[in-house]
Amino acid sequence: MPLRTSLAAAREVLTPAGPRAWAVALERYLRVWGLPDDWPLRAPLYRQAPADLPADVLEAAMGECVRELTWLPKPAEILKAAEGEMRSRRLSLRVDLEAAAGHR
Repeated sequence: MPLRTSLAAAREVLTPAGPRAWAVALERYLRVWGLPDDWPLRAPLYRQAPADLPADVLEAAMGECVRELTWLPKPAEILKAAEGEMRSRRLSLRVDLEAAAGHR
């Protein structure tokens, strides 16, 4: 795979969802768990923590939280649910980039 293609693939699989996509996902899952009484205090933490997750990873992590947890997950729990997929993507991309760099 040429280096340019590898860099484009890296951008695609690691592009953060962005605040709008995160807000939509969170709103949908808040319907499952309900809005905590102290939401105005918690909301800024939820907007910041998973900001670097790609949309599909965020969605999968939130889905895992729905299956595994009985209450609104903390930001750290969402990030932990995404950890394996993000580690896998970074490793895969590093291997691809190293291979592409060796084929110049």
